[in-house]
Amino acid sequence: MFQLFKKKFDAKKEKLKLIARTEQVRKKLGEHKLYHPNARLDKIADRLDDPALPLTQAQARGIAQCLTSIERHAGEQYEQLLLHKCAQIEGCLESEELAEEIGKISAESEDRLFEMLGELCVLERQVQEIETRMDAALGADKNLWEMLNSRRTCLKNKMLVIQKNYRSLLAGRRNLILSEDVRLAKEEAERIALQSETVDVRDFTENVGFTSDVETEVTGKADALGEIFAKNFGAEGSDFAYERALEEKLLEEAGIPAAANAQGKF
Repeated sequence: MFQLFKKKFDAKKEKLKLIARTEQVRKKLGEHKLYHPNARLDKIADRLDDPALPLTQAQARGIAQCLTSIERHAGEQYEQLLLHKCAQIEGCLESEELAEEIGKISAESEDRLFEMLGELCVLERQVQEIETRMDAALGADKNLWEMLNSRRTCLKNKMLVIQKNYRSLLAGRRNLILSEDVRLAKEEAERIALQSETVDVRDFTENVGFTSDVETEVTGKADALGEIFAKNFGAEGSDFAYERALEEKLLEEAGIPAAANAQGKF
């Protein structure tokens, strides 16, 4: 009988694999002369080589996915995307929570936004090159100018299509983020509602009323008992205790002994 064991995550081994993968990606970026993202990856490799740096499975997975995206977009037009992915890797090293967000649909749509920006940059550069040639052909070669103008129009139309899709995807991404924020707010509201439901307004009203009624009843009984006691034993009721004490204090302050006052000797 065989017993299956879940493979234990080995942080040290994963770090070595990620360092090797980072060096592989850096080599490809170097071939395309992408120096800025290459330098960022070099610093990331140094951090991964730190024995004191903790690494979880979620962080390792997030970093690996970012490296895959960087390798897939190893082109000058995607430099902003590459730098963004380097920043995400750095975030993964700082926070496991951010690492868990990598690879979700929202992250894929974010990559696509950067891809569109890169495509627009390439098209814009092509249009500028064509316009330079058109300027040279103007007044010298009408047929060449018209051919170049037709190509420029096609490129600009393509740019309009990409720009439209870019705006649509950007709006969709905003909607996704808003929807997630509202979902989290709903969960929080449900937790608050559960706490609020533990308070029964009717019970609260009954408890307050009962407490007030008991106080009235006890006070009434105390007054009645005091009157009965004073009537039968000639004792002074509690209602006059304060007045008597105050009178004695005033007489003492006036220098009249309590005994003299009792006998009417002033």
